[in-house]
This record gives sequence, C-alpha cells and structure tokens, in this order.
Amino acid sequence: FIEFAGSAKVQAMLANALKHHTPLTDVPGIVFRKPGGGLHISSPEWLSDLDQTAFPALDLCNQKYYRRHHHDAAMIVSSRGCPMTCSYCSVSACLQSPPYRRRSVASVLREIDLHRETADIRFIDFEDENLCLKKSWFMALMAGIRERFKDHPPELRAMNGLYPPSIDRDVVTSMVRT
Repeated sequence: FIEFAGSAKVQAMLANALKHHTPLTDVPGIVFRKPGGGLHISSPEWLSDLDQTAFPALDLCNQKYYRRHHHDAAMIVSSRGCPMTCSYCSVSACLQSPPYRRRSVASVLREIDLHRETADIRFIDFEDENLCLKKSWFMALMAGIRERFKDHPPELRAMNGLYPPSIDRDVVTSMVRT
C-alpha cells in the first residue's frame, strides 16, 4: 500500500521506478522498509508552490470535533517552514530544515470560502509559524477576511506565530478591525 502526495515530478519518478522495477532509493521524499527490516529514508522533496496543494477533504472530517463556543471552526495552514534560525527551535536545528514557503492570499481565502460553504465558521485558527511576517500579505489577508465576514467577524487565532518584530500599529489596527 502506498499513499503519496509529492510533487508531480516525484510522483512520476515513483511511478517509473515501480513500473520498471528500478531501485526506489533514488526517489526523493519517500520512506520504505528495506527487505532486511531497516528503513530507507530519502532526502525530502519540498513542494515549492503551496497553492498547488489540495484543500483539506472537509467532507471526511467530523465538524463536531472542530467547534469553539458552539460554532464551527476552520484550521488553516498558510505557510510551511520558517525563514528564522532561532537557536531554541527544533525546526531550524534540523540538518534539512524546510524552506519557508507561503500560499497566496487568494489561495488562503479560497480555503476559508470552502469552509464557509459547508459550515457556519466563527473561529479560524491559523497554524503558521510566522503569520504576519510579510506585512502586505497579512494586511491583504485581514482585508479579505473582513470582506467575507462583514457583520459577523470570526474569532481569529494564530497560536504558533505572530512574530513580534513584524507587529506594528498598522498590523494591530488591522487585527482589531478584523
């Protein structure tokens, strides 16, 4: 059984190796058990364009587990990796630390719209390390959320990532308005 969500290039490499019975060791981003019982772990393959990733299969999630104060919630991941090299962080300490990549504001808003089509979203949790790192991106996201929710703004959380040096009066004002 193989479950795989790599890039199209890596998917083609895996399919080709399986079809032609060539070694899987050259396929990046996979792990498999070797005949002797040990694991082979290939170097990772990082998706560079996060806008090309599929949205969560919301129809497979039981929304009753994702509620806050009797309202539906959405968990959104708008970026991967981190551009910082903080000494205390396990991510930046990795030898192959993932590169920082961010989805477009349009892609994040489309995912929020998808949640809104299926539920009465009143809470959005952003599971990002550095949500407000790029001010123009963050301000556009806040404006998009305000436009979508108008008179019924959701509660917003970014429990993992509001990078303090990136927070200024404009960012705080936009957060309060949203």
